[in-house]
Amino acid sequence: MAAIILILLVSGIPNSVYQEGMKPLSWLMTPATVCLAVPLYEQVKVLKKNLPAITLGVLCGTLTSLLSVGVLTAFLIPIMVKLF
Repeated sequence: MAAIILILLVSGIPNSVYQEGMKPLSWLMTPATVCLAVPLYEQVKVLKKNLPAITLGVLCGTLTSLLSVGVLTAFLIPIMVKLF
């Protein structure tokens, strides 16, 4: 959320324009959110029991993603500089 606010402020896009553009996406995301929330609520005991494993999995996935982006960027920037 903070990143979106920062991007809107830096780019000078008014909030009303952003809100108007997000209406279709918001319309699609509302049912998806409910469809995910109901099963999660039904399995809250299992989720609490496995919270350390879930947290570790999310952390490892995040770090792997960041490392992949860093490595790809390190290799692709020199190639892109040569092309342009």
